[in-house]
Amino acid sequence: MTHAIQIMAISNDTDVCNVIHNSLESEGHEAMCVPTAREAMHLLSRGVVADYFIFDAARNRSLDDLFYPE
Repeated sequence: MTHAIQIMAISNDTDVCNVIHNSLESEGHEAMCVPTAREAMHLLSRGVVADYFIFDAARNRSLDDLFYPE
């Protein structure tokens, strides 16, 4: 049996989170979505493991603010 890939998505858009979660879980992966980079860091510091990350960066948002703690 192969290891399910664990993926953490960061998006404050509920629709984007639902698409990511449903698509990846239907392929046998474990997926979770959090609304902010701060929440992702909190979960990671508490032991949550992710093999990959997906960032939903809005076009109208400055790249300098992408990882700025909210």
